[in-house]
Amino acid sequence: MTSSRRFLSLAPSTWLRAGAGVAVLVGVAALVVPLRAAIGDYDIAQEPLYSKQSQPPLMMMVMSRDEQLFNKAYSDYSDIGGGVGGAEDGIIDTTYLDNFEYGGYFDPKLCYSYASDVFKAAAAAGGTNGHSCSSQWSGNFLNWITMSRLDVMRSVLYGGRRTTDSNTATVIERAQIPNDLHAWVKVYSGSDIGNFAPLTGTTSFCNATLSATGLPLMRVASGNWSEWASTAGYQCGRNRSGEGSADTPTSTTDLTVRVQVCASTSAALRESNCRKYNDGTTDYFKPAGVLQTYGESGRLRFGLISGTYVNPRDGGTLRRNIGKLAGNGTSFCAAGDEINLSNGQFCNTAASGVEGIINTVSSFRIDQWNWSNNWNDCNNYGILNRQGQGGNGNLTDPGNESQKCSAWGNPLAEMYAEALRYVTAGSKVYSDASDISGMPKNVTWADPYRAPADGGNSYCATCNILVMSSGLPSFDSDNLGTIPASISPDAQTDAIGTAEGVARGNWMAGRIGKTPRYTSLNTHEDICEGRAVSNLSDVRGICPDIPSMEGSFLIAGLAKGAASTDLRPGLQNKPASYKVSATTYTVAMAENLPTFDIKVGNATVGLSPLCQANNAEGAQITSTGWRSCFLGAVGIGTKQANATGGNLVYGRTYRDDGKSGSFSLVWEDSLWGNDHDNDVVAMMSYCVGAACNDSTGFNNICWRADSRAAVSYSAATGAAVCNGSNNIGTTINGTVGEDEVMVRIENLSAYAGNAMLTGYTITGSNASQTVQRLALRRGNANGSVLSTVNNYPANWQRPVVIKYKASANAAAGQLRSPLWYAAKYGVREGKRWDSKVAGVPDNYFLARNPSKLKSALEEIFDSAAEGDAPVGGTGSGARITAGSFTVASSYRVPSGSYDWTGDVAATRVASNGTDGAELWRASTKLVGGPGRDIFMATQPTSTSREGVTTAVSASEFSSTNLPGSSRALKLAALGFSDSIPSWFPAALTANDMVSYLRGTAISGLRTRSSPLGDIVNSTTEVVSKRDDYGYGAWSTSSTTWKQTLGAAYTTFLTAKRAASGPPTMVYVGANDGMLHGFNASDTAAAGSEEFAFIPSASLQHMAELANPRYGHRYYVDGPLTSGDVYYGGGWKSVLVGTTGGGGASKAPNATSVGNGSVFGLNVSNPASFAASNVLWEVSGRTESDLGFVMGKPVIVAVAGATAGAAPRFVAIFGNGVNSTGGKAVLFVVDIATGKVLARLAPSGASYANRNGLMNIAPIALKNADRITDTVYAGDMQGNLWKFDLSDRDPANWGVGLGGVPLFTAVRENRAQPITGGIEVTAGPGGGVSVFFGTGQYFAADDNNVSSSSPVQTMYGIWDDLKTAVSGRSALIAQTIGSVSGGLARSVSRNPVNYVSARGWYVDLIVGSSVQGERFIGTPTVQNGSIFFTTYIPGTAICGTGGGENWLYGLNLLSGAGSMSGLTNRPGGDPVCTGDCGGFKLRKGNDDSVGGPVRNSNVFVPPKPLLPCDPTKATCGTEDFLTECSMVLRSTGSDPMFMPRPCGRQSWRQIR
Repeated sequence: MTSSRRFLSLAPSTWLRAGAGVAVLVGVAALVVPLRAAIGDYDIAQEPLYSKQSQPPLMMMVMSRDEQLFNKAYSDYSDIGGGVGGAEDGIIDTTYLDNFEYGGYFDPKLCYSYASDVFKAAAAAGGTNGHSCSSQWSGNFLNWITMSRLDVMRSVLYGGRRTTDSNTATVIERAQIPNDLHAWVKVYSGSDIGNFAPLTGTTSFCNATLSATGLPLMRVASGNWSEWASTAGYQCGRNRSGEGSADTPTSTTDLTVRVQVCASTSAALRESNCRKYNDGTTDYFKPAGVLQTYGESGRLRFGLISGTYVNPRDGGTLRRNIGKLAGNGTSFCAAGDEINLSNGQFCNTAASGVEGIINTVSSFRIDQWNWSNNWNDCNNYGILNRQGQGGNGNLTDPGNESQKCSAWGNPLAEMYAEALRYVTAGSKVYSDASDISGMPKNVTWADPYRAPADGGNSYCATCNILVMSSGLPSFDSDNLGTIPASISPDAQTDAIGTAEGVARGNWMAGRIGKTPRYTSLNTHEDICEGRAVSNLSDVRGICPDIPSMEGSFLIAGLAKGAASTDLRPGLQNKPASYKVSATTYTVAMAENLPTFDIKVGNATVGLSPLCQANNAEGAQITSTGWRSCFLGAVGIGTKQANATGGNLVYGRTYRDDGKSGSFSLVWEDSLWGNDHDNDVVAMMSYCVGAACNDSTGFNNICWRADSRAAVSYSAATGAAVCNGSNNIGTTINGTVGEDEVMVRIENLSAYAGNAMLTGYTITGSNASQTVQRLALRRGNANGSVLSTVNNYPANWQRPVVIKYKASANAAAGQLRSPLWYAAKYGVREGKRWDSKVAGVPDNYFLARNPSKLKSALEEIFDSAAEGDAPVGGTGSGARITAGSFTVASSYRVPSGSYDWTGDVAATRVASNGTDGAELWRASTKLVGGPGRDIFMATQPTSTSREGVTTAVSASEFSSTNLPGSSRALKLAALGFSDSIPSWFPAALTANDMVSYLRGTAISGLRTRSSPLGDIVNSTTEVVSKRDDYGYGAWSTSSTTWKQTLGAAYTTFLTAKRAASGPPTMVYVGANDGMLHGFNASDTAAAGSEEFAFIPSASLQHMAELANPRYGHRYYVDGPLTSGDVYYGGGWKSVLVGTTGGGGASKAPNATSVGNGSVFGLNVSNPASFAASNVLWEVSGRTESDLGFVMGKPVIVAVAGATAGAAPRFVAIFGNGVNSTGGKAVLFVVDIATGKVLARLAPSGASYANRNGLMNIAPIALKNADRITDTVYAGDMQGNLWKFDLSDRDPANWGVGLGGVPLFTAVRENRAQPITGGIEVTAGPGGGVSVFFGTGQYFAADDNNVSSSSPVQTMYGIWDDLKTAVSGRSALIAQTIGSVSGGLARSVSRNPVNYVSARGWYVDLIVGSSVQGERFIGTPTVQNGSIFFTTYIPGTAICGTGGGENWLYGLNLLSGAGSMSGLTNRPGGDPVCTGDCGGFKLRKGNDDSVGGPVRNSNVFVPPKPLLPCDPTKATCGTEDFLTECSMVLRSTGSDPMFMPRPCGRQSWRQIR
């Protein structure tokens, strides 16, 4: 792109406007039949033409409630961070990491003081990572210490469990943690502890609650008390005697884990999750989570099924019917509301028992621990899974005896089955009667697909099931009940097994075979072993975690069936061809049991700890009756004995490279209940290769091991691996290869009457048996080598050391988690399951790192809400840089509602042109109320025919500033000019109406889920700090005005780009009557509204927005543009917008139809925008030639009034449709004052018949100064006009070519309207090439397509600067064909000889089938091609109207297809080759259906996506030149990639 331009249009373009390229995409879903315009040539629809039934997606949450939620959130034995940006670095993190942000109730970036049993933010944190504090508590440090899994989940979902929730205070509190093995201790020994807490030296923090009514404590003690929460009896004690005394401090400082949040009046001291609410007078701040984000806005409708405490291993029950979380009535906290939208308070208390998600999750608790030494409902020594078993089976389900063990059980498949019954309007199977207090019980099921008028949802509401599991499923197959829609769990699960290659292989499992209800089975003895699997549905016991807890894979089969089956075949009005199916998402908080992955050579060996207990004191390894233990705590590294233990060191220090380490494991001898304390401490150590030679600070891995070859041996040879004396090991026998690992298991202490057996499960090795049950300690052989003896007791098995090789030929394979399979196969038919990371289900999230739970849920909810498709979009630039982003706007309205809302979301563009992270979403930031900066125009600018201009009247939007002195007159100014309707009560004032329109919820007026109105046809306009329109080049000229303006522009750019300059902004018009300006900077303010503006054309009918039965209409619905201009002695940034079709129909209580308008704003300083920055508004109210302007204005410089004078800056736009005279008129308006400088129209009555000028393309044709002198424009009759603006006197401006069109688009005697954009380039051998397409899509009947519908066309016309083009006969035709199964299209390559031809055309028809395809967007030039987007209106049953969008890439000179080599990923196989010229826009495997995609972004990555190394012989010159790519982006569809020659290009747009 280096050749000089002879022509110039200063409409924003990518070559002038670095970082501000434009792309507009339109399409999405809505409701009912478009309203008709009252008058005019065209019946302008007042709802999106592509609207069909639309419905917020349904999200049924299926949630665990078992004891695993009460474990610590941050385990300190997994890799959660430490890498760049806090990412995983492959190293186990064993203590607090300051460069990682821990999620929880405390803000990681704040410092907290503690007083009166509560923490409160006191200062902003500092330090390298923003987490350091002085004499205060770091929020990040507190989260690491104090948070449980349940608290992180509560925080992410809704901000946390509130114990105080008032207008003046919010206090959230940690869950009650039993002081058994659920308690945890954190030890920090870093010398920098003073940066994170008001403490010095090594300090221990024990977390527990000490009584049923006790506070959630963080007990603080000086010193290293690593076993404080792993003692006999109860945990976190102090000054104990007897057992546990050696591991317990004598004194502590007790702090309550309770924090007052969102309390400061300073934004800098408010937690980042504080959400603003307003009741019309006062701002309130409340902690919020994803439920507020997605529920309050109405993007999703939520329901909840959870497990119960009364029947803990028997399914789950409904806690909330699917519905809106807020805004269910005209009053706050109406039935079904969980959040008060006026102040953010919760409508239900945790103890209320009212149906709801928030109060249910807030009521989760463990209430049967006796807070001393046992469980009230789970205290029978040696409890087994099922009845019988020698009288030891005591669980009520499975089993039928007295013990409930209410904290244990996670029957996920049964809970999922209940969710399916609910979705299909079935009957409940499980009971929650007598469940614990506070939990909603006996909730009456309401069919989610009942009639929308009754609060239900149409069949178009997509169904999603989110499984949030504390771990893996258990006891979930013995009572599934009848599954609806004839789904067979067994058959579907077996089909998964077959597809995954599981059938007829050996796989790790607890057992093979069904576990029927009430059958006496010894499942408690099940361990992980390699077992032959024929049917996946028969597998019970998930390995390596919980082999004895009867978990199944049936949830995966259920998810597969739900995704492929019509769940509601007989639903009223649903076409038989449409399926109501369910998509499944799964989130596992963590594994039940840790698996330690060890890198051995180029492979990975997995170790999972194992423990079993046996009631028989003298049980041997070969005895029966062994049952699984419960893993309490895990430690990493060495342990040193006390003086009695000889101060000996056990284990190995964990190496940073992971080559060696030790894990201490605290086991309880019952899988559930009883005293739930420390019964045995085992240690598992390992070393790889040369790391086994390490000895500094610890002993050899063979030290004191049983050195007999029958015990400690090589798995490869059976030879002894330890040297020793008297069978007691000393050193390693031989060497350890780098592909070998030595593993040692030993018991360090034991205090239990049961025999205890420890070991591990190993995968990825050459072990003949994957289960290694090795270290036996007979019952009642109590003691500890750490504190009571200095050697292993004689009746204990000494340490066992085995050497393994890494091997891909393991004895048995390891199955994936059932949740993994559920996510993979729970995807609707036709959808790709791993579109993000190959081989990983898009819908599966393992939140080993709890801080990632928030991003996981946001990703899930965003995916589920994809039906909320974008209708508009903009890119921040053509060349991808570190700050590149795209912006997409959207709208939605639930079927049967009046809740029209919109959103704007910014997404980072990755270096390869694909989507990166979502940066911000306006709906989550915009809060209605008096704090918003909103301005209005009450009278438009007017220019008399004599040239006298009356300025616009603008002021802040308030009732005081409305015209009129009475309630009636002020309401008349807002649209009640005919009468005040009965729905607006007499008690409400004009101020109430203004408050409502500013976004405050007013009882009795229309309920909105967001103050941001729907965004349909308005474009999103990015105004970037980096925008450069090239005027600085004037400074090098010898002309005085150029030097002055050019130098001033350089100074202006410097100020604009400075840190203190204006933020990058995104502007968009919405049908709430306002233009909105959103901050798009890289700061915390991103997504916040800086100001809004109401044109007078919108103001005059805004009152209708408050109608409880609002009928949609357009307000600020037209295109926007921006630019830098010079007036008043300085440079400014300005924005020009139109109201589009807004006002084209009569409001119910207005006296007449409204009018369109175009407005100009000074947006140089958006953060301080004021009424004085409203420059002008040109309105059809005062301009009879102005209709409803749907084309995009342009901002350009035209010739100055006198010779040698500086140019004047103007806005130019077509007059649109339905003007009084029905003519096609070009308006030229002074940018500073709004004075109409010219109204240019062709003469002749034939051009004034139902006509109007739409889009335009200005260029500099007759000068080299970048001063516009020529404008091309298209009208509704298919005429392409050429206007001459070269004269200094506007009176001499006129229509070129003697007043005749340059070209008239006519096919088969039918005019082809030109409503889309126009692009121009230098013509072949001189002149100008003009590119445009035909078609319209704004009138009420434009969606109708029949065999007689006109065919539209894409044109490339050559203006030879001499004569008009005579017609289509002067052009060369190219034809379209279908290839690649209908996903791509060919375009012929007929040659175009410009000696005889004046261009080319492509009719939008494939074969002879008329589909109504049309062009209504804007073409884009790149790399010698012209890109068009076209639209085929559709008739889809649901969603966004079913229209198809196509993107064509055609050769500039010939119109031939030029998309050969197009791929859907960098380096992928071409979608089509040869004469490929177009492809269907798709998202995943789905067509990009909806409204028309009006534009595309063409991004140029900064470097080749798949570079070829020119130094290699395989990289030839041709290969190297074609390695560069360009990325074609269309909002709502996947990016596509096209090869382009690397380096500079010669083809360039004129503009």
